[in-house]
Amino acid sequence: MKLEEVRVRKAFSRRGLAKDTGVSERTLYAIEKGEWVPRLHTIRRLCAVLEVEPETVDEFKAAI
Repeated sequence: MKLEEVRVRKAFSRRGLAKDTGVSERTLYAIEKGEWVPRLHTIRRLCAVLEVEPETVDEFKAAI
């Protein structure tokens, strides 16, 4: 599943997720658009807030 799909299903705006994770909106946008592969610490932050396993998010698979 794509990060954007997970974010929307969990009722987060990009701005809200950025605020709750400390990851910038620009970084979230770049991850969602495939412009940037996140580092492990970023993946951990996002997964913790979204309450998902890293293997379930397509954009994270390339990094793990």
